Amino acid sequence: MQRAVTNPNVDLLLTAAAARTLSPDEASALGVAALEARREEDVLKAVTLAVERSPHAATPWHVLGLLHRAIGDLAPALAALDRAVALTPDSPVLIHARARATAEAGLDSLDWYARARALAPNDGDVILGHAAALDAARDHTAADALLAAMLANHPGWFAGHGALLRMRHAAGDPTWLAVLDAAIAGAPTDWRLHQLKISALLRARHDAATNAALHEARAWCGDQPPIRALAAMAATEQGRLDAADAAFDALDPLGDPTVTVHWLRHLLRRHQPERIAVLHGRLPAHSIDAAWPYLSLAWRLLDDPRHAWLDDSRLVRIIDIGTDWPEFARLADTLRALHVTRAQPLDQSVRGGTQTDGPLLSRIDPVIAAVRARLIDAVRDYIAALPPRDAAHPLLGRIPRHPRFAGSWSVRLSAGGRHDPHVHPEGWLSSAFYVALPSRSPDADVGRLTLGHPQASLETGLPAQQTIDPLPGRLVLFPSTMWHGTLPFPAGERLTVAFDVT
Repeated sequence: MQRAVTNPNVDLLLTAAAARTLSPDEASALGVAALEARREEDVLKAVTLAVERSPHAATPWHVLGLLHRAIGDLAPALAALDRAVALTPDSPVLIHARARATAEAGLDSLDWYARARALAPNDGDVILGHAAALDAARDHTAADALLAAMLANHPGWFAGHGALLRMRHAAGDPTWLAVLDAAIAGAPTDWRLHQLKISALLRARHDAATNAALHEARAWCGDQPPIRALAAMAATEQGRLDAADAAFDALDPLGDPTVTVHWLRHLLRRHQPERIAVLHGRLPAHSIDAAWPYLSLAWRLLDDPRHAWLDDSRLVRIIDIGTDWPEFARLADTLRALHVTRAQPLDQSVRGGTQTDGPLLSRIDPVIAAVRARLIDAVRDYIAALPPRDAAHPLLGRIPRHPRFAGSWSVRLSAGGRHDPHVHPEGWLSSAFYVALPSRSPDADVGRLTLGHPQASLETGLPAQQTIDPLPGRLVLFPSTMWHGTLPFPAGERLTVAFDVT
């Protein structure tokens, strides 16, 4: 979870701005400091006034565009970036910023990415954005070819491998690992390539292939610590608990957040919740956010009252926004047009459906804008009604001054589709907003949202703490640390919007 911090440079420059108009350099410095401190809303007025008084410097316009982009307000972000580009048309950084903001706004960014590629042909971030823009434009073949060609020349480009793996997996491509396999064949002693492959197979739940990749990695690279960690994770997730015991005993399970999570999952499978409960207050700062959901389960199993403190029922809110507003009638078709992939994403909880890419609620579209306005009003009302602050609590101790969407997307499930129980460790508040649902009898126990119900593979035997009926126009808000999933439904379409707030 992101934490807002106090930055003295922001406060000092705001004090100066209250007394006089900032110079272009001061406005730029204020904006950059605010971006680093996540205080964009606090400085927008001062930076805007400064750039309007001195409109011929590109950098302040660039910074103003980044401030608007950071809070998901893409129309003024694009306008500010256009002013900067007009003043410095050959800046690769500026052109790339304009391309990224255009893509996030849901507009055609291909021409901007072509300009960015011409100025910075070997910039990995530009290439990744260009491939994503091609994919969003449904030119999957060109997106795939761009990444594959770059990886053929630069087989050690790990970010490119990750992007191509996700893209091919979402497209249902059976050759999704082929380019990575070729890179491994060319550099078989590079443990980082093996690590990438094993991690992908583990997330995709291909047990036999995961174990074969682990064997291959050890044969070529020896017993590297990252490979040992992956072996421990694979052993517990595959139910080989004795092997996992030995593997975790040889590691520092608190040294890496990913290892910590899998170790906590293993302790639950070993029916040792007391070993998790005693970690409260002792976990490293880098692991605590990911550990809260497992502390909750341990406390429930031990009948520890701290579980009621953590998963306070007052932190779940059901808000019936309704369907009697003009844009709602067009929302389902707007969302369907954005579901361009053919298979479930590699890194997500979706089973039997698809998920949109990119920040959905940043799109410049009147239908999406109407949804965004209602959702952010609901989030503000939620915050206003929260119980008193509690510094020790992951939600009540981190109430944002300026809530914003950290991620937003749509999920479309078909017959038998569901969400596996999961959590959002990078969020503060999570959600489900229902747009279209299959017909069902009111008392049918299908398609419901479950809260507090962990994955069956953790073998806790714990039931859901709450189940919620989905209804068109209904929004459910709940802490991001809370386990949530959905029950499958036999037929029809389930179309939702979801977002995290930080």
